[in-house]
Amino acid sequence: MKKILSLLLISMSIISVSGFIVKQSASSETRVYKSGDVLQINGETIAVVANGTSLELITVNADNKLKKISEAIPRGDGIEPQSVVVKSEGGRAVAYVASGAAIQKYDLRDPHWPSLLLSVDSPIGYARDIDARETGNLFLIAGDKGVYEFEGTNFNKIRELWKSTAYGVKINEQGDVAVNGSEEALVIAHDGSAQFVTPVSHNDPKTAHPHITSSGTGFIGDDGGVRKLGSSAIFKNNSGFGYSLDAEGDTIYFANGWGVYALNGALEELNFQTINTIGGWTRGVKSFSANGKRLILVFASDRIYLLDDGLAVLDVYQYQPMKNVKTLALDSDPTGSEAARKSPPRQPLSARVSKAPVAPGEIIRVYATGYYPGEPLILEAGSVINSPDQLGNIVVNNKNFVERTVADGSGNQVFEHVVIQEQASYPMMINIRVAGENSKLHYSVALQVQSPTPPAPVPPSITTLAVHTEIVKEIETTREVTEEQKDGKTIIHEIIRSIERLVESAIADLEIKNNAISIVRAGIPKNTYIRWKNLDTVTHTVSSIETPDKTIAFASPALKQNETYQFKFTLTGTYKYTIDGDKNKVYEIVVQ
Repeated sequence: MKKILSLLLISMSIISVSGFIVKQSASSETRVYKSGDVLQINGETIAVVANGTSLELITVNADNKLKKISEAIPRGDGIEPQSVVVKSEGGRAVAYVASGAAIQKYDLRDPHWPSLLLSVDSPIGYARDIDARETGNLFLIAGDKGVYEFEGTNFNKIRELWKSTAYGVKINEQGDVAVNGSEEALVIAHDGSAQFVTPVSHNDPKTAHPHITSSGTGFIGDDGGVRKLGSSAIFKNNSGFGYSLDAEGDTIYFANGWGVYALNGALEELNFQTINTIGGWTRGVKSFSANGKRLILVFASDRIYLLDDGLAVLDVYQYQPMKNVKTLALDSDPTGSEAARKSPPRQPLSARVSKAPVAPGEIIRVYATGYYPGEPLILEAGSVINSPDQLGNIVVNNKNFVERTVADGSGNQVFEHVVIQEQASYPMMINIRVAGENSKLHYSVALQVQSPTPPAPVPPSITTLAVHTEIVKEIETTREVTEEQKDGKTIIHEIIRSIERLVESAIADLEIKNNAISIVRAGIPKNTYIRWKNLDTVTHTVSSIETPDKTIAFASPALKQNETYQFKFTLTGTYKYTIDGDKNKVYEIVVQ
């Protein structure tokens, strides 16, 4: 009994700081917190936090307590959420995420059930920081190759603002941008000009995020303190470390490892809260308004602190694993799939797909593990997945593909026939969720549906032209070359002879009418003439663009109305040609 009491005391150990009780997490899992963003969603204040492994969604309750409500865990080589910006876009809440090897966008309309909308490989190297204006759908990414601006629908690059390694970026509503590099920070004005370039010194530049005011004044925290860009003004701190900045009104908040400073616009100290003596090394800070108050989130190693505007600690959050909801990005690990197929007992909760990405109409398998043995399972696949009700029961979207089965004796199952439905647009990110009706366990996989592959174009059939014989004047040209030695020199004589003769030859007719020829692929025998006649009032030309022998080509002069041009096809094969050089419409003569 003594050992059990000792164990309980360890798991419930507490630290008292300024009258605030911090309870140590009993979970063996930890995360490292450096940054996050806050948005009002459906009347709730939601903090969205990138922890290097996942996105956590945490509510700030009316009593100023932090409570986790969901988690999105992306999978993929090098996909590590580093920074997030949340905003309202087109009537819905979305999160843009700089995820290391990828750039991602999440739908947060239901913050209890986030879904992945888009994930692309980062074109800027390792994506470290992200920011966006409140209006529009453009966003900025800071990474190994600099700072790029993208549009938020398909992540097309709009422009390059900075071409050196960048670790932090911040934009105001006027379009002025503050950038933190490895050895300098600067402001890029909305017209694209670089201003106020200021040398900086960073022990760890990767977590030094700048701030810029609405008037375009930039601030950066470095190991010497807080600097106003383009000015000698500096607030010096004694920790020797400088990290992120944020501001609310005229107050600037600065994370310096030891804790958080509150400064005024003149960089004078207003207040300071020590954090490292409570627990955690402070690298990030986010100020916001909620519950009628100004509040501050402080990101310190493995915990997140909630402070009031006097920097008093209101609550502390440490990582809490979600027991029944996980949203994954693309995951088609064949090793995990094989394990699910063999159905060993006591597997972790998971769902894996047999193929990724997919196209509409494809049939895939989904391997589910970790549910109660023998319980009913529901698989649902679609672009919109409803969150469970308050009792944890599944609310099926009837527009989605749904399949029901029962878990085997090990709590696993394979859905053999999951049909990928047509989508409204492509590419589209859908969710495949497997839920246990008894256990209330849920697992969701995000899967990209690509555009269906269009069928290969079928060339029009060959129309064999009617051939008749006519007397045609042919000109045979010969070239005779001889050499003569005279006075030690070589003299070359060239004689060209042309012989005209009338011969009976096969000929077929094509007409140019309404700027086109009605027969796209015409077939004729070898040694047949094609005669083109222009029936339009405007002039036209016909000219070859591809022939069986590069030494053979034809090109007519400009043909007026009712004028003709003819060419004899002496080699078998396909001849491609155009009218008036328009390569958007190519015609063929097939000689057999």
